[in-house]
Amino acid sequence: MAQQLPTGDLTTVLRTFLGEVSPDLFGGTPPAVDIHTAVDSLTFLTSPRHHEAGPHRESRTEVLALDPDNPVGPYELAGTASTGPRTIRLRSNEAVVTVLHPDEVVWDGTEAGPAFTLSPRRHRTFDGITHLQVTYGATAVATTMGGRDDVTLELSGQQGPLARARALLIAVLGVENDRILSSVMLTTVEGDYQTTVRAKSLSVTSMNDTAATDGVRTLQVAVTMDVDIDVRRTLRPDEGTPIARIATPDSEGTGAVSVDPLVDA
Repeated sequence: MAQQLPTGDLTTVLRTFLGEVSPDLFGGTPPAVDIHTAVDSLTFLTSPRHHEAGPHRESRTEVLALDPDNPVGPYELAGTASTGPRTIRLRSNEAVVTVLHPDEVVWDGTEAGPAFTLSPRRHRTFDGITHLQVTYGATAVATTMGGRDDVTLELSGQQGPLARARALLIAVLGVENDRILSSVMLTTVEGDYQTTVRAKSLSVTSMNDTAATDGVRTLQVAVTMDVDIDVRRTLRPDEGTPIARIATPDSEGTGAVSVDPLVDA
């Protein structure tokens, strides 16, 4: 069974995949063949399409690096959490090791406070733990845009290894296109704002090998991806809870609310 690739930008996904397939080319420090993003150009093709349900409750996840010198924290979320349950998982790199009990987490005292510390049980150990994965509920407004992401990858190395890397990359992007495509997704959280760029299709448009400099050759690979860009903003506490449904007095159905003003005759 194929190992699950981590999500990320195209270069991160390819570096991980190629490193697993050919560690002698893409593994090691430094690797025989290096791969990085030279150019990344995003073109917006559609206007924003707002979420049909309007403001809505959704699940958010943030991954925080564990402080090895002080594992209990404090830590702070980037986004604004709604009231309700929150789950904290201990991770070793990409693998989830365990889930903390609610009594092992002490929040800052407010209903939706972003800061917390850990109060681990006696048996709990942080050996091998690298990250905290925090999942919480948030009420958000959202919009989606369509775009095209033109990426130029650069592979550099000696002529022999680079020729092998070129052939491998052609094979991987041809045969494993769907697997790679499903992992090309990058989410960025800044305060109350979250942006997710998710690839829908991926095609290679050209490969150009440049002359060697000090024995190192460079292969430029042009890739075009159709992407969805999902943008969300968490509702702040002072914005209140939006009305989900209203109806006029003559409409049928449970929960209809009159919105006609009462006027004294």
